[in-house]
Amino acid sequence: MLVCACSDGRVLSEPFMKLPSRRELPDYYDVIKKPLDIKKILQRIDEGKFNDFNDLERDFMQLCKNAQTYNEEASLIHEDSIVLQSVFTNARQRLEQDGESEEEDKTAVEGGDEEVASDADSSVKMKIKLKGRKSEGRSGPGRRKRSSRKYISEDEEDDEPIAGNQ
Repeated sequence: MLVCACSDGRVLSEPFMKLPSRRELPDYYDVIKKPLDIKKILQRIDEGKFNDFNDLERDFMQLCKNAQTYNEEASLIHEDSIVLQSVFTNARQRLEQDGESEEEDKTAVEGGDEEVASDADSSVKMKIKLKGRKSEGRSGPGRRKRSSRKYISEDEEDDEPIAGNQ
């Protein structure tokens, strides 16, 4: 799991991990018709409920939209949800680019090319078990336990707070 943190060490994803309690914020469930939290999204990933990456993106964007709908525009959680949307979108783009370059590398190796791609830059890596798809080359019956790691990515072009992934 990826964690999103600011330069001040604050974990942006923390308020999104679990829905607010009905006792503390009863009106949340009147305002928000499709409540979602990261815990629920992770559960859906583990259960193979997502058919493709678009399904995951739809749920994650819904989670962010909920925060933006319920919270005031100037609030920290509203602003954090916008950062998380951007982080998700950037991570997806990098994954798609990495996938394309891996295909090109594979083709180059199969074609006898000796050029090897450099992995000097660190990229965001995620594995998602999609419903109806089987991994190539893996036949183990068990599922790996997810370990929680903290990743921080820095935006080299801007002086904005550091954003990572959750």
